[in-house]
Amino acid sequence: MAPGKDGIYSATTPKEDEMERTTTATDYTERLRVEGAWDKFKGKARAAWGDLTDQELEMARGNWDQFVGAVKMKTGESLESIERKVEEWTS
Repeated sequence: MAPGKDGIYSATTPKEDEMERTTTATDYTERLRVEGAWDKFKGKARAAWGDLTDQELEMARGNWDQFVGAVKMKTGESLESIERKVEEWTS
């Protein structure tokens, strides 16, 4: 291990530091994309099933079965009907 430009020893090489920043930036960008997709999905779900609360949607976040269960409990709709509506938004 050699000291860096500032004379301080580092456990990582400059190349590793650069890779870590790139990965972090990529992960952050991906997270923003996913968050945006979730916000869009949540908005469409609220438009289709206005009885759903934000709390119910957040509890179901990322869990299809939980989402379907919440919609079914609030509306009495069938799985097929729910899937058909969601398919319309995503196609």
